[in-house]
Amino acid sequence: GETGPVRVMVVGDSVANSMGPGFERAAVANGLSVWNASVDGCGITQDVGERRVWGWETANPECSPGWRQRWPLQVGQFNPDVVVVLLGTDDTFDRRIDGREIAFDSPEGDELTRIELQETVAILSGSGARVVLLTTPYNVLGWPRRVRVDRSTYNPGWVDRWNSSLRAVATRNPSTTTVVDLNRFLGPEGKWADTVGGVKVHTYDKMHLSPEGADLVAGWLAPQIVRLARAPVPTANASVGVPAG
Repeated sequence: GETGPVRVMVVGDSVANSMGPGFERAAVANGLSVWNASVDGCGITQDVGERRVWGWETANPECSPGWRQRWPLQVGQFNPDVVVVLLGTDDTFDRRIDGREIAFDSPEGDELTRIELQETVAILSGSGARVVLLTTPYNVLGWPRRVRVDRSTYNPGWVDRWNSSLRAVATRNPSTTTVVDLNRFLGPEGKWADTVGGVKVHTYDKMHLSPEGADLVAGWLAPQIVRLARAPVPTANASVGVPAG
């Protein structure tokens, strides 16, 4: 609202969850009230069909109830002004739904990604909140893990593909949705980086944000969120922090 703190809800997977405490620590200084509603290991692709991480993996029970049930209740409960969304790390996989395989890097895969992101935006903006879609950072393998590196978030081209879908969905929803380029902030050279501005931004696993990294992200992002919450509703350009062209 116009008075009182800006109510910010954070949703997403364990990378979002590692970012959330930075927002909580930055809340008072930036005039925010923060609820981190992220769930470790749970993006938007876990509750329908299977994902091929190494072999095919069925729905993670920790992701139940699924986001389609969970988020409307949480939005109704918290009534956020802004919802910050960080997904992708657990979502850039081949899928199998009702026995039909859908390659992530196919037109069908792009369509499925965009349908689910559109549903994400619709649910999270349902009570009038502005939705901030953060581009997914690049990842490098930081611990022994059975994963198809080339067919996962460890493939930079797949991260780019996911982020292109984010931007496409934001462009279709200019009155509710804004893209903020976390990928570029955490990888200013266009690739994964261990340090940003002298700050070691990741934990030992090279994926999750360190406390210092979370604070760095919050210091950069919180003022943008406040401006968005206070700004009149835009009608055209849906991107912030993204180079033109």
